[in-house]
Amino acid sequence: MPKRQPSEHWQKVRMFAEKWTWQDKRTGLMTVGYNPPPGVQKLARVPFFVRFVTKSGRLESGMVISLDVDRRKHLRRVQFVDSGAIRYVWDFLIVDIDGTKIYG
Repeated sequence: MPKRQPSEHWQKVRMFAEKWTWQDKRTGLMTVGYNPPPGVQKLARVPFFVRFVTKSGRLESGMVISLDVDRRKHLRRVQFVDSGAIRYVWDFLIVDIDGTKIYG
């Protein structure tokens, strides 16, 4: 009998999608985290791979950067790294992020 692959709930999408990277003032090293301190240098979003279902039922995937999040509606605006296209993605229509399955 096959084992079930580990999964996450769609409400934990924020843990994968809202990471920042910045240069630490004391050490000069690039740091990855969720809440960057004020006044840091080289502040940027961390891109991630996402596979999601559109409202019309198509399966789309690619490397994206999260631009804006509406937590009340569970809707996020993402920009594809390769093409620069901006799309809206519902959190509960996401299939997987960086290889981790998201189940609703």
